Amino acid sequence: MTSAAPAGGPRPRPAARWPEVLAVVLLSFAGYSAALHGTGYTIDDHVIVDQNARLVVERPGDLWRVVATPYWAESYQEERLWRPVVLLSFAVDRAFLGAHPDRYHAVNVALHAATAALALLLFLRLVPSRPAALAGALVFALHPVHAEAVAGLVGRAEVLGLGLALAGMVLHLRARDAAARAPGGALRDLARGSAPALLFLLAFGAKEVALTAPFVLVPLERVARAPLPPGRARWLAPYGLYLAAIVAYFVARAVVLQGLFPPPEAQSIGVLPLTTRLLVAGEVCRDALAAMIAPGATAALYPFQPPRWTDPRPVLTALAHLGLLGLAGRGLAGGSQAGRAAGLGLLAFYMSMGPVSNLIPIGVVFAERLLYTPSVWAMLVLAALAAPLLRGRRLAGAVVLGAVLALAALRLEPAARAWTDDALIWQSTLRRFGDQLPKAHHAYAGVLIARGHHEAAVSHAVKAVQGMPHASSPRATLAALLRAQGRPEDARVVLLEARAIRPNDPNTLNELVQLELALAEGAPPERRPALLAQAERTSREATRAVPHDYGLWLQRGTVLSHFDGREPDAEAAYDRAIERRADPWEALFNRARLRYARAAEAAGPADRRAALEGAFADYRRAAEILGRRDGPQERLLLPSVMFWTARLAGELERPAEGARARAWLERHRPDLLPRLDG
Repeated sequence: MTSAAPAGGPRPRPAARWPEVLAVVLLSFAGYSAALHGTGYTIDDHVIVDQNARLVVERPGDLWRVVATPYWAESYQEERLWRPVVLLSFAVDRAFLGAHPDRYHAVNVALHAATAALALLLFLRLVPSRPAALAGALVFALHPVHAEAVAGLVGRAEVLGLGLALAGMVLHLRARDAAARAPGGALRDLARGSAPALLFLLAFGAKEVALTAPFVLVPLERVARAPLPPGRARWLAPYGLYLAAIVAYFVARAVVLQGLFPPPEAQSIGVLPLTTRLLVAGEVCRDALAAMIAPGATAALYPFQPPRWTDPRPVLTALAHLGLLGLAGRGLAGGSQAGRAAGLGLLAFYMSMGPVSNLIPIGVVFAERLLYTPSVWAMLVLAALAAPLLRGRRLAGAVVLGAVLALAALRLEPAARAWTDDALIWQSTLRRFGDQLPKAHHAYAGVLIARGHHEAAVSHAVKAVQGMPHASSPRATLAALLRAQGRPEDARVVLLEARAIRPNDPNTLNELVQLELALAEGAPPERRPALLAQAERTSREATRAVPHDYGLWLQRGTVLSHFDGREPDAEAAYDRAIERRADPWEALFNRARLRYARAAEAAGPADRRAALEGAFADYRRAAEILGRRDGPQERLLLPSVMFWTARLAGELERPAEGARARAWLERHRPDLLPRLDG
C-alpha cells in the first residue's frame, strides 16, 4: 500500500523564531512569579513531596525504590497509581537543588514554560497563520485554569505528561520530514521513531492521560501534511514502536501495582454504570469548557452529584458534546487547513477528556489540574478559529490578544499564589462553595490547628462533623481541638465515636494516643502508671494496624520514653518513624534527647562519645530541616535545637559547627547564650 500526501502536497515546516519562543517562555515565568518565592506545600504536596522518604537518594539503589513502588507508596494503596517519572524528577530536584519548596515550584514553572514552547512548535505545523499559532501558545502559557497544575507541586504529573507527549509528537513529525528528505528502509524509519517512542513511554510514566497521545498521530499527520513514506511497512514502522511502548508501560505497571486497574472502592465514579458515566462525562466536559472560557476562582474541591437520565439538562449537555465531536470529524474531513486544525483540536480534546471525565474511570470527579492536557487542544481550536480572522487585521488581533493576556494575568496571580499556601487554597475553595463542601471545612480546620489558630478552627471542625456524619477523620480533628481547650473527656467521647466508624483511621489513632498520654502526664502519681500502660497498649495496637504511618511511630516512641528501661524500644520506634519521612524533625529531636540521656549513663568513654555523636547528628539534621520551615511548632523548637547543637559541638570539639550554631543564637535568641556558657 502506498500512502499519498493530503491534497495540496506536504506543508513546509515553519521555522521556529527565537523571539517567539522567548516570548512564550518569559510570559510563563512572569505569569507564575507568585509561585516562585515564599512558597509552601499544599494538600497532596505534603505526602508526595515534602514527607516522601523515597525522594532522599543517597545511593544508586535508592532510585529503585522510586521506580518500583506505587505513586502513593503505602498511603492510599487502593489508588494503584504508578508515576515513576514524576517521583524521579522530584528526587533529582531534592538531590541537586535542595528541599526548599521554592525550588520545586521553580522547576514546575520551567517545565510549564518548556511545554508552552513545545505547544508553539506544534501549532506552527498545524495552523495556517503564524500570529494565530503564537496567540494560542501565549494564551496556553498564561491561562489561569493551569494554576493548579503548575503552581501545585503534584501538578507536575500533568505538566511532564503533556510536555513529553508534545515533544514526542514534534519529533514524530520531524521524523516524517527526515524520511522524505533522505529515503531509506523500514529499519531506518524504526530508528527515527525510537526517540518519539521513548518520549511517549516517559510521558505514560508521568501521567496516564498521555496514553491518548499516540492515537492522535494519524489525524495529526493529515493536518500537518506530513510527507508519508511509500509502502505500508514504512508507514507503520514507527507505530509499531509506539505500540511496544504502550505494552511495555502496562506490563511494568501490572508488575509494580500487582494489577492494571484500581479496585472498585478506589473509583468514586468508576463504580457507576457506564450510562451514568456518559452523563458525568458531559457534565465534566461542560465544566471544563466553562473554566477555559470564563475561569472562576480556583478551588481544591468541587461539589458533585451524579446526574440522572430523568433530568433533561445533563442529557442535553451530553448530546451537545456529541454534536461537537461530530463537528470535529467534519472539520478533519474538510478542505481548509484551519478547519482541519480545529477538527483535530476538538477530537484530541475529547479524547483526553475520556480519563479526565471518568468515562474511562480513574476516580477523580473534577480538578482544574486535570484540564492541562485538554486545554492545549482547546488552544489549538482557538488558534485555528482565529487564523482566518487575523488576515489583514493584525493590529486589531494584537490589541485583542493583549487584552485577553492582561485579564488572564490578573486572574492567574491570586490562583497561582493560592496553590503555594494551604490556608489560601482552602479559603478560596470555601469562598466559592461554602457549606457545600464539608471536606473543605475539615481540611481548613486541620491547617488552622497546625498553625496554632485553634479558636478559628472550631467552627470549621464542627461543620465538617455535621456535613460528614459517617466519616472518622473530622471527629479526630474536633477531638484535637477539644483536647487543646482542656476538655479531655469530651475529646475521648468524640474519638470513641470516630473509632466506631473506622477503627483503623490513623488520624483517630494518633489523636487517641496523644490524648491518653496527656491524661497520664497530668494525672496524680497513683493513677499515672495505669494511664501510661493504657497509652502504651493503644500505641502498640495503632502501629500494628497502620504500620506505615509516621505519626503513630512518633507517638509510640514518645509513650515508650516515659517508661524506665524502655529507652531502646523508644529509640527503635523513632527509627521506624524516621524511615517514613523525608524530613522527620520531630522524631529526630526526640531521638536526639534519648541518645543524649544514654550518653550520661554510658559505661565507658567510647560508648559515651558514640551516643553523643548520634545525638549531635540528629540535632544537626533537625536544625537543617527546621531552618527551611516557618510553622509555629518549628519556630518554637528551633532555638532549643540550635542550643543543643552548639552545646554538643563544644563537647565533641567541633568548633566550626559550634560557631555557626552560636552565631544563630546571637542573632535570634541571645538570652540562651548565658545558659550555654554556664
